[in-house]
Amino acid sequence: MGSTISHVTDGRITVLPTWTASRRKLAGAYRDRLSASTSVTVPPLFDEGHVFHLFPIRSTPRESVQQTLRAAGVATLIHYPVPLPKQPALASDDPAACPVASRVCDEILSLPLYPSLQPDAIDLIADALVPK
Repeated sequence: MGSTISHVTDGRITVLPTWTASRRKLAGAYRDRLSASTSVTVPPLFDEGHVFHLFPIRSTPRESVQQTLRAAGVATLIHYPVPLPKQPALASDDPAACPVASRVCDEILSLPLYPSLQPDAIDLIADALVPK
């Protein structure tokens, strides 16, 4: 590994525990604030060691939630728009249908989540999704 890459990696490794703790705390805040929402579903926490690289939610219709958040100035992403059986790379293999994966791909979107995200940003997002 080159010295520049090594230096960058070494620097990030030292802050990784802090970043992970921040992500976990922010994900907990999302869970708390969005638990009362009727428009989105937050996935259950299966692993206390989760680092929350992403914070996906599910919603039907997803476009309505995206529009609501966009109007509040919040960007969302769709990380998994196409289920595996419908990926072009698998077309020649004639993969079996996966209706659950297809449905989830139509419902899922990721909310902002990064170590320096401020708690008031989560409040803004939750206020947009949970009527008072």
